[in-house]
Amino acid sequence: MVWAQRPFSIGLDIMPTQDRFVFDDPGGRLKTISQENPIRWGITGRWYSSERWTTEVGVSFIQVSRPTINYVFPIEIPRVVFLNSPSSVLFVNRPSLQAQYIIRQYYNPVSFQIGPRLSFSIGPYMGLGMTTFRRSENTGWASVFNENYVGFTRQNTEETINSQSAFSYPNSVGWTLESGLSINMFTSPRWHFRYTGTWHAGLNRTTLTRIEYVSSLDPAVNQATITSNGSGRSGAIMVAYRFGRPKAWQR
Repeated sequence: MVWAQRPFSIGLDIMPTQDRFVFDDPGGRLKTISQENPIRWGITGRWYSSERWTTEVGVSFIQVSRPTINYVFPIEIPRVVFLNSPSSVLFVNRPSLQAQYIIRQYYNPVSFQIGPRLSFSIGPYMGLGMTTFRRSENTGWASVFNENYVGFTRQNTEETINSQSAFSYPNSVGWTLESGLSINMFTSPRWHFRYTGTWHAGLNRTTLTRIEYVSSLDPAVNQATITSNGSGRSGAIMVAYRFGRPKAWQR
């Protein structure tokens, strides 16, 4: 097999992700299926220690999503109207941009050559990410957003839900483990293209949304939370330019 490897490269990654939210709602009125799909992009440098092993460090810029809040009315097809439209805009997903510092180790046991200038490799990888936040856990509900929702019960009785919520970052640092599979393409000694399919496992909470809501048909105050820890799936496309003198061709 013919293999030419550059010792160092710098590349750009683009990563559509799927971030999951976890609901804790004893009242059972929140819509519990919620998943956002923000875009991440990053700049990474990588060291090719051999044909099979690559070490990567870099920074990614993550769009941290706020969950979209919806309430379930006890009918088959609810008719829901946002009454106070100015505040309802606050619940549209407006992700904030956060920096995540990553280190990854790639192992590519399968590699093959197609022609003199095109080669491929495939293998698993592991990584660790550290995301920095400006910790903003609200005490006393400092930033509360209010909304009213209207729907109809099975008895065709109109119901209004009054809701208030506060979004915060409960921790200043979030940790994420990554694992996945990478497919690499080298079109010349200088260009490296890669696709990765990744599973992210968050180790601590990154976002917290606290909610209180009251139904017009029940005076009880319901309290709920929506949390995220950065867990989810992603797929990334990378293009990198390799520097340095190439290693000797091996056969």
